Amino acid sequence: MNSRACRQDGIAVIEFMLVLPLLFFFSVAVVDMTRWIMTYIDTSRVAYEGARYAAGVKDLTEAVAIVDPYGEDTIPSEAHGKVVTRLQRVLTEQEMSVESTYLRIERTDPDTTNSVEVEVRVAFEPFAMRFTGGLFESLKQFTICRYLVTAPYLFPADS
Repeated sequence: MNSRACRQDGIAVIEFMLVLPLLFFFSVAVVDMTRWIMTYIDTSRVAYEGARYAAGVKDLTEAVAIVDPYGEDTIPSEAHGKVVTRLQRVLTEQEMSVESTYLRIERTDPDTTNSVEVEVRVAFEPFAMRFTGGLFESLKQFTICRYLVTAPYLFPADS
């Protein structure tokens, strides 16, 4: 009887060791999904605030402003610079990385002076990549949020 109970304990340990990696995998997946959702919500807020602010800038031209962390920045006017500065301030308030964020500001309808599209891309690195030593580099992705605002001037550009 004693040897049979000992064997059952050994089987339970083996079963636990087989299930443990699955539990770890699902735990990391839940943490990553939660982090991605939080990043998406923060990125959405930044894009919304930027589009709302840009709709209030009267002298924003039709040119496209791009802030690219991996290439050249294109800021065609001082008005675009104000919008970029505002976006970077909101990014900082959301505790997001300003250095690795792609921004694009564009007037979408040249006939109206308040139709603006803002695109914000934030790099998101899954937590699991830290354990693999870069083995799954293709999992690195961008969280992309675009907002189109067509509205009367919502608030002055100087705020």
